[in-house]
Amino acid sequence: ISPKYFNDKKKTTSLLSLSSILNLLLPDSQPYKNLFISVENFLKNLDKENWAKDYVYWELNLLKELGFDPYLEQFSKNLDDNSSHKTIEIDNIKYQVPTFLLKKKNLENLEKKNISTALSFTRNLLSNKFFLPNNLNFPKARILLENYFN
Repeated sequence: ISPKYFNDKKKTTSLLSLSSILNLLLPDSQPYKNLFISVENFLKNLDKENWAKDYVYWELNLLKELGFDPYLEQFSKNLDDNSSHKTIEIDNIKYQVPTFLLKKKNLENLEKKNISTALSFTRNLLSNKFFLPNNLNFPKARILLENYFN
């Protein structure tokens, strides 16, 4: 599938990021059927205009499959409709979360800053819950992907 996206740096970087994260966090020879399905769904949607939103949802699904569900729906109360993000607290750490993740709305055209905030949120969760406690370096491809949306 990669050659199809060689002319698109963002999409190629998302594939590198996805594979790097899986390589670092998943144990060898373990079946992860739900993760396989979510990767497959992401790859099917990579041609869509809003593929970056699907990447964010893939990372949230990965967190759930690895045993950490941030239960974002609990923070959807009292949302300001004019606000693009909300500050939430998970395990005594504050995070900026874009409201589209809290509302579970399937927005077609998200602004670049919303994707950036969402990628920053999932990066911080992945770092705090998996990479830092296991003394792992966060994949450079994932950092690069996030920088494309800043």
